[in-house]
Amino acid sequence: MAYVTGHSLASENIMSFNYSTIGRYFFAGILLLSFNSISQVRELSQEVEQLENRVDFKSYFDEYYDDLESESATKVRCKGIVKRASQSRFIFVGDNHVNDESSLLAQQFIHQIKKKKRDQKVTLVLESVRHEHQMHLNSFLEEKLSSAELKRKIGFLENSGGWKWENVIRLLEFAKSTGTRVLAGESPPINALNNRYKERDKFAAEVIAKDAIKNPQSKYVILYGTSHLLGKDHLPDQLQKISSGTQSRIINFLGRKSQQVLDQTSEKDIHCAGFSKNIFYMNKRPISQNLAEYRDFLSSVARKEVGPPTHQEVR
Repeated sequence: MAYVTGHSLASENIMSFNYSTIGRYFFAGILLLSFNSISQVRELSQEVEQLENRVDFKSYFDEYYDDLESESATKVRCKGIVKRASQSRFIFVGDNHVNDESSLLAQQFIHQIKKKKRDQKVTLVLESVRHEHQMHLNSFLEEKLSSAELKRKIGFLENSGGWKWENVIRLLEFAKSTGTRVLAGESPPINALNNRYKERDKFAAEVIAKDAIKNPQSKYVILYGTSHLLGKDHLPDQLQKISSGTQSRIINFLGRKSQQVLDQTSEKDIHCAGFSKNIFYMNKRPISQNLAEYRDFLSSVARKEVGPPTHQEVR
């Protein structure tokens, strides 16, 4: 019996040692992962900044970052952002082009608006389709064109500018099923290299403002690349000059300012944040993943024109 008792005590001591050791390693692993995550954000932010220096829209992005840097971030609830921003007449939703998160967020805003007031008119504005193809969008929404016919008529090129047809058509099908108007906001090709992004913003602002006059009861969910949403004379600024109405902006990218926002919110990672002037950050992906996706996107388009996927000549 003495042997058995001694064996049991030895087993208990071994088990106790193993559990405490595992616990120490577990917490050490958590700290290591946190350190690696912070370190990864810093490294990716540096890579992004280097790549942005190689693309022809660097000055446009610098203006985006200047605006972002002037803001102070606070952590907020994601649901609160959707409810608050939905009260505005013009809701700008940043589009990252490369996945479906942005289009799903646009759908969420439309759903929230109609949930509050079922008969509320909503207009979805798309960067991914040139304004000259508005008639084709209308025909699709009226079920006079199939999705394949629409894709051909607007000359959609897969992955041009990062867009994917499956994300675009899913959003259009949602608009059709909910009775949401769709406005093609993008300009024809602009050759002026230095000013083409602001010229595109000015064109889109004029398209939206004219439509808003004709449809005074409509709210607008405007799905445009995040870089269009902040910066002097970028899209919201251009629209504010010619059309009155409250605005909310939902950006989904912090780029080389990621670490600054993490420091301000005292977080290792963050999915939702609030700034002043009805500007919010929303992204369900970890910041490191968001940065990695954007780095890969920049790598593929460095020193190449980035525009809506409608360059293909329609025959």
